[in-house]
Amino acid sequence: MNSMLELVPARDLSAHYDTTKGELTLSAKGNTQRVAYNFTFKREISTDGLKFSLYGWVDHTVEKQPYTYSQAFKVQLPSLDYSSEHVMIIDANRPRGVKIPIYFTGSGPTLPLNEQPQALLPAPPATLTPNSTTINALFQELFQIKESASVPRGGEIDIQFDSTFLELAQATIQDGDIVWAFNSLQTGNTQVIVTVSGGVAQFKLHKVYDIRIFMLNDVAGRKSPATSSRHKQCESQEA
Repeated sequence: MNSMLELVPARDLSAHYDTTKGELTLSAKGNTQRVAYNFTFKREISTDGLKFSLYGWVDHTVEKQPYTYSQAFKVQLPSLDYSSEHVMIIDANRPRGVKIPIYFTGSGPTLPLNEQPQALLPAPPATLTPNSTTINALFQELFQIKESASVPRGGEIDIQFDSTFLELAQATIQDGDIVWAFNSLQTGNTQVIVTVSGGVAQFKLHKVYDIRIFMLNDVAGRKSPATSSRHKQCESQEA
């Protein structure tokens, strides 16, 4: 089984704000491969207004299927800092983002998904994504991921992983680093994504760890071509 965190394609997107609860609810509908863990609207750093990205843990080895997803956020609207008329949403179909109008309501009913085509907007601020790091981990054996605990003023560190694959056993601070210890729950391929964001430039740095989870017997049971050849020669001589 494979599980990768990716932008999810959406056919329809909508946003409504419940003035009674002070909640902004984003909704998406579309078709994608089975999402192993969860859909999530992740709020992005933006000086222009409200911006979110639609992510999910995707397994590309299975068939596509329809989905519907909604998520609420505590947000104070209207705001004096940015426009309260729309929210920017990034998905796999529109990686540059699309403006979705916000519908205001006092009772918070579920509103029809917006099916009107939306124009693409200029690309968002650059996101730094270095080459990924591969970690080979034995099944049900702990492995660690480290990140410096020092972040720019106003910054933060976020970590994402598929909870059907991995279990966070412990998170500690050691010699100025955040150390996450994970235990694997099944074999296969998955990812851990560490995001460092903030600072005056409002940057965002993604660090991707490709995790390969295997059982020791799988490795021990494999024979190299040379080993197999010598084994066959011995059997032939004995015969």
